[in-house]
Amino acid sequence: MNLKWMLVLCFILHKNYVISQLSIENDRCSTPLNGTGLCVVIHRCKPIITFKKYVEHSLSQENSDLFKKYTCGNERNILKVCCPKNASEIERLERGTFSRVEGSISERNVSDVTSHKNLGLLPKDCGHIQDSKLISGTAAQLFEFPWTALIYHRKSQGLQFICAGAVINERYILTAGHCLYSLNFSSAGVRLGEHDLRTNSDCDKMNTTCASPVQDVGIECIIVHQGFKKMKFEHDIGLIRLSTKLKFNNNVAAICLPVTQESINYNLSNQVVTVASFGLNQIGKVLSNLERNEVSLIEKKECEKFYANVSLISEGHFCAEFKNRETFCGVDSGGPLQVPMFLHGEIRAVQQGISSFGVRICGVKGYPDGFTRVSYYMKWILDNISP
Repeated sequence: MNLKWMLVLCFILHKNYVISQLSIENDRCSTPLNGTGLCVVIHRCKPIITFKKYVEHSLSQENSDLFKKYTCGNERNILKVCCPKNASEIERLERGTFSRVEGSISERNVSDVTSHKNLGLLPKDCGHIQDSKLISGTAAQLFEFPWTALIYHRKSQGLQFICAGAVINERYILTAGHCLYSLNFSSAGVRLGEHDLRTNSDCDKMNTTCASPVQDVGIECIIVHQGFKKMKFEHDIGLIRLSTKLKFNNNVAAICLPVTQESINYNLSNQVVTVASFGLNQIGKVLSNLERNEVSLIEKKECEKFYANVSLISEGHFCAEFKNRETFCGVDSGGPLQVPMFLHGEIRAVQQGISSFGVRICGVKGYPDGFTRVSYYMKWILDNISP
């Protein structure tokens, strides 16, 4: 190649480089919170897309106005947003929903666990939510709640499922204290990865994807809160240490727990709050398939009207009402109530409640259910788990 053509080629390459650099410079933007980002069409910005799905509806007016300032133009009538380089920046908007109301708790009554020696025993790779599972209806999708556990007794006629729980790491299940109070764990166990009790193999509706086999695991020991009172459901929380480590896969995984001060003081009011449960039938037996039930919080004073003679509604409790109460008989005790929220850099399922007490009568509307508030007991949980 002669010198003339080499110079022409170098000029073309340099020109393309400059154009490319100008394009990058033009796409760069500053976020309303003074962060750096790229101006892209909105469907290319995962932090903002996931934020809009879960959190936007509960923002304060001030933060809602701030969120709108992320817009940076449009392309072919498609909105463009300044997508932050640091995805956790969006979490700062969410903190506008942390308030000291019914859905949150007072900081003075909760220990800071951010430096707890056992915090590292809880996986950060937890509570994954897949967009494809965000659909309506009560039937849970395959792999939607891989942290759901079923506690059972071994009977001569087979396994009798008595309670639910949630996987919090490879060795521990979080559940209600009353599920464990009189449990003979030598003849009990925990089933993980179950979706439909009627089938040996769980597959999606098209039979194109099937789950790994369930894991039935023995119990090494049980830990019930030292202040638990059976008749009043006080301190209704407990842990199961499994005899062997779980094998995490597509249908067995850990849910997140509220380990930051933001997640501990999270305001549950006006949030998408979900209870994963197999449910109960008319005679109190666990139903065959996993279900998703949405609940809404009610004020403490309203809950006390129903349960003043049964349970002390303390800061360790909160109450919620099921939206489809007329169509089912109640949830299995010990199951997780979860909330999608920012944690460890992305939106994850965080367990904020444990199903504790409620009216187990089919089709009865107006009666709330009581839940143990997980955030209130985070120090106790961490104090009582080990490697």
